[in-house]
Amino acid sequence: VVQVGNGITDALLKAVVEGKISDMTPEQKLEYLSIVSSHLGLNPVLGSVKLIKSGDGEVIYITSQGLYELASRYGVSFKVVSNEILGNGDERVVVVKALVYTADGRFTEALGTCPVVRFYPGGGKRNVGLSDAILIAETKAKTRGIRQLFGLPLGEEEAKDVAGVDGKGLEELDDVSTVKELIEVGRKLLVSYPHLKESIRLELRRKYEALHELTGEVADERFLSFIGLSQ
Repeated sequence: VVQVGNGITDALLKAVVEGKISDMTPEQKLEYLSIVSSHLGLNPVLGSVKLIKSGDGEVIYITSQGLYELASRYGVSFKVVSNEILGNGDERVVVVKALVYTADGRFTEALGTCPVVRFYPGGGKRNVGLSDAILIAETKAKTRGIRQLFGLPLGEEEAKDVAGVDGKGLEELDDVSTVKELIEVGRKLLVSYPHLKESIRLELRRKYEALHELTGEVADERFLSFIGLSQ
């Protein structure tokens, strides 16, 4: 148990075990941020670590600046493995795969995506541009890779990597725990956002691979064919 001041031990235990950061006083939150920052070797004063709203509570969030600080301190290197453009016209999505690795042999591969045209609920859209979309997708792949390498939870931007899909829809996708649920949620997203077919396909594949590894469940051939995993 970490004792950092009178009365804070119980709050820290709640934060770690139950995620009850919202129950802390402002002073306790600052103390907790300091402990986490010190453990990671980051400086919260510089904005490397902060608390953000998540659902009904709050979570620790390592900013992009903090991630690159970690990468620099531990000698993390990056290599773009592939760069693809999927879809046509306004439906084009840039997909970048990056290898993130350290000198001692640890490594991971991560994907980053960005639409060339970003669509918004209500019919609005913004032209991101191909060159900017490539840079954004590459940055997402690198920051996601750093999080995976250090076992850090995904940030808001990574969690919203289905381009243009609103946060509510993505939360539903992230919360599924079975392949059957995944297929059903995937169908709903495709009906709501047909113009984002390629982006949704990528997220469904990522989630399916994680669920399959965890539970051993296997989807039907039609779904596997859609996400590009057909035998």
